[in-house]
Amino acid sequence: FDPIPEPPYRMSTVTECRKDFENSVLLRPFHREAWFTYVPEMLLLCNEAAKRNVRKSISVPKENADGLLSKPLGLEYIADRVDTDDPIQGYLVRTRDEGWLQGFITVTTFTTWHREFEWNSLVQEAGISDEDKQNHRWDFDGSLAKELQKQKRVGDPHREGIVWKRLAEVSLLGALGCGSQLLQLVMEDLEQGDEYDYIILQA
Repeated sequence: FDPIPEPPYRMSTVTECRKDFENSVLLRPFHREAWFTYVPEMLLLCNEAAKRNVRKSISVPKENADGLLSKPLGLEYIADRVDTDDPIQGYLVRTRDEGWLQGFITVTTFTTWHREFEWNSLVQEAGISDEDKQNHRWDFDGSLAKELQKQKRVGDPHREGIVWKRLAEVSLLGALGCGSQLLQLVMEDLEQGDEYDYIILQA
């Protein structure tokens, strides 16, 4: 990738988005080229969101199942998803007056790059911690994983990847105060269509 210019504003000065999107505008880019131009802002927003979460006394960085602290999305990951996700669709939230980025979300068709990929909720490699099992609904009997494993997929892992036609994936999500609203918006969009049966998060 060519050097990426930074946006002409400081992300630390961006106010958090209100839950009702007051004083903000919702945008829907339709072209991959447009998404590429937003990558610098998306990266800086993720870093800023992580900093603000650490500063909040009521919020502690969540540990993953392997004991590692969660990290904000990195530049290579964001750029790679924008480059390879096919299709790529989603939303941006910007301040109404300044046009500063407050949030983003992208969705694509779930794709894997290993022919041996398997849905399995009951093995340690699934990354479901004991804390997750206590605090969240989870696939305790493996039935959901079995349903997903039966889904139709096509493709070559060495070319376009193995594409799971009926599975949508939320591939990128970053926000200052409006993450849950963006996710809900995308879920409602997908429910209104007939292209997907499942939504994959943090795949």
